[in-house]
Amino acid sequence: QGGNLRLMGLDTTDGQGERAILGALGNYSKPLITPRGDRVVYSDLIRRKISVVNWDGSGLRELSAGFGLAVWRDPRDGREWLYYGYGEGTAGNEHCPAVYRMLLDGSGSPELIWNKTPVSVHSFQVSADGRMAGGLFPWPAGGIAQLPNQTWTKLGSGCWTGLSQDNTYTFWIFDEAHRNLYITNASGG
Repeated sequence: QGGNLRLMGLDTTDGQGERAILGALGNYSKPLITPRGDRVVYSDLIRRKISVVNWDGSGLRELSAGFGLAVWRDPRDGREWLYYGYGEGTAGNEHCPAVYRMLLDGSGSPELIWNKTPVSVHSFQVSADGRMAGGLFPWPAGGIAQLPNQTWTKLGSGCWTGLSQDNTYTFWIFDEAHRNLYITNASGG
């Protein structure tokens, strides 16, 4: 939430250890490593902007207004996409009334992906094929949505959802009592 943070990174293959990707103090909320692993997308809650930077700290550029929710690589053509929204709500309970996507590299208009329900900003993942998204629609209702903008299935109530990054649509949710983790699939099995 604060503005006294640094964007840090650790690459276990380069031998440099933990280091600042961006050493300037600021707000670096929900950093997302791109599917190729060469960049980081982050949101600035104070400025309400989304930016991308190379892993080595070069190439910093602003992408859009809003809050970054997820990054995804299209398996058909290798293009990387940013899923994002415009956050509303108070600290810890932020949500987006709609989810859009845009190419990380290239031009084109943003595409509306979801506006059937609000989406909590801290729990949104896209399946490998891009057909499903898991998350909170919004907190505490967790489940899986069919994209773009079709239907969603509630699979539980709680927080910190996760959707597998393959096409099994395996979903998990930490229950409201914070004592149990439920793992299911899109059909609720």
